[in-house]
Amino acid sequence: MKEINIIAPVKKPEDILEFSHQTNCRAYYVYYTKFLNGNFDYVKDFVSNAKKTGAKIYINFKHDIVEEELPEIKKFLKYLKTSEIDGVFINSFAVLEAIKVFKLPFDVIIDSYFDIHNLSGIDFMNSFHKIDGIIIT
Repeated sequence: MKEINIIAPVKKPEDILEFSHQTNCRAYYVYYTKFLNGNFDYVKDFVSNAKKTGAKIYINFKHDIVEEELPEIKKFLKYLKTSEIDGVFINSFAVLEAIKVFKLPFDVIIDSYFDIHNLSGIDFMNSFHKIDGIIIT
C-alpha cells in the first residue's frame, strides 16, 4: 500500500509552527490569494517556517480564478520559480494553461477538484501528464 499523506491548510506562517508541534502533519498548503496585490514576498515566511519544522509547503490555486486575475497569477508563478516551495495545487484550466510557459522547479499537483467530465478534458490532461513534475491525483 502506498503511504497516505495529509496536507493541511494554513492561514498564517505561525500555523505551521503550531501544527507541527502539536501533530505529526508535515505538509501544508496556503491559498494563492494571500500573496496577490504585491504580497509575493510573504511566501518566504511560510517557506521559512516549513523548513524549521521539516515540513513541505504548497500554494493552492483554487478553481474560481477569473480571467482578470491571470496576469498577476502569471507574475506570481514566475516569482514562485525562485522560491523554495515544494509545489502548487492546480484545479483550474486557466492556471494550467498559464503554467505551460514556465518550466517550474517544483511539483504541480492536479487535484480532484479539477472536475473533468468529458473525453476532451481527459485528453487535455493526458498531454500535461507527460511533463515532468505534474502529478495527477
